[in-house]
Amino acid sequence: MDEKVEDQSLIHDHEEELDLNQRLQSYLSASRVDNNNNNNNNGTSKRLLNTTITSEDNEPLISKLDDDNKKNKNFFDKFENKEDFQSPLDSIYESKFGSILINSTKYCMRVFGIFMVFFAIILLSLNFYFYFFVTLPMITFNNIFLYYFNLIFGIFICYCIMFNYIQCIRVNPGNPTNEWLELVSNNESLEELKKNNKTIKGKGFSKFCGRCDQPKPKRAHHCHICDKCVSKMDHHCPWLNNCVGFYNQKYFVLFVCYLAFAAIYNFFMIASGVFGFVDVNPVIYSNWGGWVTFVMVLSGSMGVTMTSFSLWHIYLVISNQTTIEFQFNKIRLLSERKSGKLSGNSYDLGYLNNIEQVFGPVGDRNSILSWMRLILVPNFIKPSLNGCEFPTNGMDLEEV
Repeated sequence: MDEKVEDQSLIHDHEEELDLNQRLQSYLSASRVDNNNNNNNNGTSKRLLNTTITSEDNEPLISKLDDDNKKNKNFFDKFENKEDFQSPLDSIYESKFGSILINSTKYCMRVFGIFMVFFAIILLSLNFYFYFFVTLPMITFNNIFLYYFNLIFGIFICYCIMFNYIQCIRVNPGNPTNEWLELVSNNESLEELKKNNKTIKGKGFSKFCGRCDQPKPKRAHHCHICDKCVSKMDHHCPWLNNCVGFYNQKYFVLFVCYLAFAAIYNFFMIASGVFGFVDVNPVIYSNWGGWVTFVMVLSGSMGVTMTSFSLWHIYLVISNQTTIEFQFNKIRLLSERKSGKLSGNSYDLGYLNNIEQVFGPVGDRNSILSWMRLILVPNFIKPSLNGCEFPTNGMDLEEV
């Protein structure tokens, strides 16, 4: 009995659908006839245009079809239309309470960042003190040359860490320049750019920043903590109280690399004495035994963590990506894999060109000393680009 009722219901729905389609086709045909005979049938035309085609349940046919399309619309289809997509932050900004909440959080993060910077400097200073006044005196070197080598090498590593850390804080990561903004305003309509104020995941980045109310260069993103657009933004780091962007990316990469190396180096120095590979001063070891074990474990765990972090950012440098762009490219590749069209990273110019774009011009590429001076030795060499325009390899993603 239930099967018969269900079959009759399906037949009724199918007949209703056919009837709706016939009514719609009749409406479209009548409209075309009316357009062709507009001069002879003005009265008929007005009646047709003023007539609303309805279904059996007295619901307008056109609106019903639109509702059906909306129900059948895939969730991810809304990303195809920027008018349908709104980020959570945009939704919060629209309310007065949300705007107050975000602005309060922004200022709290700025103040919190200042304390994080002082805390990081204190931690680094304590580690430097422990190396020079505990670890080195505790280890008994058979050769005085080894002692001075570790002393001078330790001074160099500490200097590189502090130099790059201070540069990360001090150097502006980069913002849209006035020259670029003026050039874009002269060449493109601001009204057209304002229509491109949404980033569609896997499709394209926006060309206009609604928060700054100005055009946004390629690879730039708005930082809600710094409250400005940052050129080639990677992320906002609370330990720096600054964003990592185009002009300070080299200092950030070198900072985490030297920090990882120092932690591993300190771990092996202490472990060699604790596990008996080298002789230690019994007085110093007995006085600092607990702290020696603690610093050894801390250096080892920090070394593993920072090494992973360093390798990740080295990969981003040699592939010419940021953390934001990596996530974007990952989503795009997943969406393009279904169609069989893989466009790749349009900013990847080869690892040597990519390194120069971050660290600055090397000069003689065939000279190892030139590369060592550019990467290993602390310097103030700036990237040759302006942070607003970037060369591509020809596989440009269509900007949305």
